[in-house]
Amino acid sequence: GGAGSTATAAGGGSVRSAGVVGVSVRLSGAVTRNTKAAPSTAPIRAVTSRLAHGDSNTRSCGSDCGACSAPVTSIRSCMWPLCGSVGVVVRNAAVASLAPMEVPAVSYNGLTKRFAETLAVDDVTIDIPLGSFFGIVGPNGAGKTTMLRMTTGLLKPDAGTVSIAGRDVWEDPATAKTRFGVVPDNPSMFERLTGRELIEFNGMMRGMDPDVIAQRRESLLRLLDLTEAGDTIVADYSLGMTKKIAIACALLHNPSVLFLDEPFAGVDPVARQTLEQILRRHIAGGGTVVFSDHAMDVVERLCDRIMVIDHGSVLATGSTEEITGGRRLQDVFVEMVGAQITEEGDLEWLGSSPD
Repeated sequence: GGAGSTATAAGGGSVRSAGVVGVSVRLSGAVTRNTKAAPSTAPIRAVTSRLAHGDSNTRSCGSDCGACSAPVTSIRSCMWPLCGSVGVVVRNAAVASLAPMEVPAVSYNGLTKRFAETLAVDDVTIDIPLGSFFGIVGPNGAGKTTMLRMTTGLLKPDAGTVSIAGRDVWEDPATAKTRFGVVPDNPSMFERLTGRELIEFNGMMRGMDPDVIAQRRESLLRLLDLTEAGDTIVADYSLGMTKKIAIACALLHNPSVLFLDEPFAGVDPVARQTLEQILRRHIAGGGTVVFSDHAMDVVERLCDRIMVIDHGSVLATGSTEEITGGRRLQDVFVEMVGAQITEEGDLEWLGSSPD
């Protein structure tokens, strides 16, 4: 291989190195070598920062993977959005410059779902970039929840595919589901468990190390202001507390992508602020957030990319600036979906005093 080369990562992704000769990456136990020269420096800083911060699972290796003469100095629990929880060999500063390219966080190709005569999702084809805060907006019945259910393996599509970080959700569900967390609009949980027990149960179901579960559980409870409520059964939680504990369960395994369906509905301003801060931390760490919501001001404030959907069809998608064009998102949205303006005479009776 030559300087500035490209390698194919296990899971279908492509990674590039800037000025690195003979470097390889170990993903899912496989070692792949660089092949062609194609210099790139795009996301180097973000990945280097993530690797520099390390992870609780970091441990000394002391072996050599055979890709080059330099010994392996450590193996870290992978913090790349591309790889989820698999291992990455950290050999030297040059290896830290390897970054995922081209493979999107989420990829839809012709996704379609019909209920009887109703076309709920109509041939959706779109890629959601890594590290984006992606908002899905649409009126009631537009297909938002149906789309998210197909994305997370809860509802099988009639046609099309959806992939998470290069893994097809329906062809390889076991691997795909390690790469995302999901909070539905009305989370169904084991309400007779305490908050701590619920988080621990979710970690055990994912086969996580008990020590890692305990460490991350306490961190999440503290960040979500649920430490004191951790020993209270979930059935006694308020709506805001329930959504926060659901997000804690979804974040426990450090997913690449977090899906949320109307996470702020019915949540008070204090809980909303806390949830927003947690989601921003996930983005800052290199993760991706995909959520649907009817609160246009929240979507406009949080999201860097937006998709507008109505009657199952994508009306527009792009950066927030491209969609809004300097106007309020709510005004643009209403124009796109076609607001029904009530004739003035239709409500003459409204507000009039009874005889």
